[in-house]
Amino acid sequence: TSFYRTPRSLSSLSVLSSSIASLAITGDLLEHFGLSSSYPSELHISCLYGERSKVRAFLMDKGVVNSTDAQGKTPLMYAVIGKQPKCCVMLLRSGAEVDLKDQSGMTAILLAAKYEYEDVIKVLLKNGAETHHTDKGGRTVFHLASVSENYKCLEYLCRYGSPAGMNIRDNSYRTPLVAAAQAKIPGHVQRLLMAKADLGISDSQGRTALHYAVLYNSLPCAQAIVETSVRKKYVYTQCRIEG
Repeated sequence: TSFYRTPRSLSSLSVLSSSIASLAITGDLLEHFGLSSSYPSELHISCLYGERSKVRAFLMDKGVVNSTDAQGKTPLMYAVIGKQPKCCVMLLRSGAEVDLKDQSGMTAILLAAKYEYEDVIKVLLKNGAETHHTDKGGRTVFHLASVSENYKCLEYLCRYGSPAGMNIRDNSYRTPLVAAAQAKIPGHVQRLLMAKADLGISDSQGRTALHYAVLYNSLPCAQAIVETSVRKKYVYTQCRIEG
């Protein structure tokens, strides 16, 4: 059984892309993403707007590819934020370090997951981006993708990424699987389990993903857990909730 409904309609995702494109035309991307006070270089700005000819010229100076703005964000991060996968490829081929962190602990792939840019996630994964790095809340890219309505983000992580970040608990002691169950997204629950997410990991109160499916009254998530677990020959049936 596939537990994916149409998560978020493709039309709504295209609206998001269109809004970014219109902001790029009007020159408002810096303001929109809160970057206007970060003193970005011209290279950073060119990456944000996808101005590849300018980026190519700036990269003639090998020392600028990993330069940072006042928030510690690199040109690669600006290309990610602006949803510019081709600029990302240019930067990575020129020596951009894929897993650098900004001052808030965000890496390029964490930013891509935050903004639900599946094409950028795919580029970063194919260039060695790690999945175990965490943001200030202790969340990996798997946590962010597990509550995203764009199912392709999680699909690409499971298909191309290392499983290293799949079973990490965040600052609330939730794994990505627990987060997906809490968000009531059965398709994500099923995909994570098929990708070897550990169903037995619990939060600080001993609650597993199955507990969360029951607590949040999500029969489809509970069904996804049981059906997928049976298929994989293990089932966690002890689901006593202690109040």
